[in-house]
Amino acid sequence: MTMMSWCRIQNSRSCCGGLLLAVAGRAAHRHRRRGMSGWTTSRSDDGSPSLVLPGKVSPQLDPSDIPSSVRLPSYASGGCAPAAVSAPEVKSADCVDRMRAACRLAREVLDATGRLARRPGCTTDRIDRAVAQMCFSRGAYPSPLNYRGFPKSVCTSVNNVACHGIPDDRPLQSGDVVNVDVTVFLDGVHGDCSETFAVGTLDPADEVDVRAFRLLAAARACLDGAVAICGPGREFREIGSLIQKMAREEYQFRCQLAPLR
Repeated sequence: MTMMSWCRIQNSRSCCGGLLLAVAGRAAHRHRRRGMSGWTTSRSDDGSPSLVLPGKVSPQLDPSDIPSSVRLPSYASGGCAPAAVSAPEVKSADCVDRMRAACRLAREVLDATGRLARRPGCTTDRIDRAVAQMCFSRGAYPSPLNYRGFPKSVCTSVNNVACHGIPDDRPLQSGDVVNVDVTVFLDGVHGDCSETFAVGTLDPADEVDVRAFRLLAAARACLDGAVAICGPGREFREIGSLIQKMAREEYQFRCQLAPLR
């Protein structure tokens, strides 16, 4: 599989598109097989969507390639995740300021890599390299790298891959959808954001492309609605309840919990 469970114990997160991609059950309409002639694409015999298979994963970044000026998280060398937080934390003003800076950088990196993700022919491995380079140039560490042994600097989830996909050599094709999940470690805190992009141009005459566009639009609307209700005194569960209600009632998507493994 091209994904691994990465339990997020981070200081902030903004998500667009990936959640509903997982729960709405959209299968990819392109299936790739690795053979002597390279990648091939096909649909299933009945015309229904097929699955994306994992490609070749390049070697993990060597620690010696990380600039010495970059502050490393505790798991960078050994891959051991920090202990889970056992009680609510009240952040100091200084911590909040650092979180905002980390989140701004994560968004900048995501915007830049999103332009790559929209290009047919670009591999997710290329996106991964771009994320690492941008992080290092700004004195940040790409948080996914070696977290619980995760081998890459970003999570890229294409079509049927629900989340936390590992970048590989599969070229993106027009009509794919890809979620890019960027997290940076800067000044002792993590900033995390993701977005799902349509690759190339979606064909309005293609039933699967139309469903993909509708899914992305629904996910964005659910995100905006959930952000709008956030504030002091709100319970976390209200966010999920609103997303589920909007997805089911306004967009007729089926939602379900995805178990951690």
